[in-house]
Amino acid sequence: MDNAVLAKFIVSLGSLNNYGSTVLQTKQALDLMSDRPLNQGSVDVIIFNVDGIIAVNRQFNTESDEQPN
Repeated sequence: MDNAVLAKFIVSLGSLNNYGSTVLQTKQALDLMSDRPLNQGSVDVIIFNVDGIIAVNRQFNTESDEQPN
């Protein structure tokens, strides 16, 4: 996966939820597999841990068979 493209997607989607890190910071975090480059004083670091990903997935509420449990 191209981390530059993924970083742009994360920043675009995150901007709807007060994500404050830049594309460059997000790409560096993806490249390093670390949340250190992200804005540490915000909720940005949550997206880079398992609990954060599960919490985001639980917000999706559909009747789909693919609904995360």
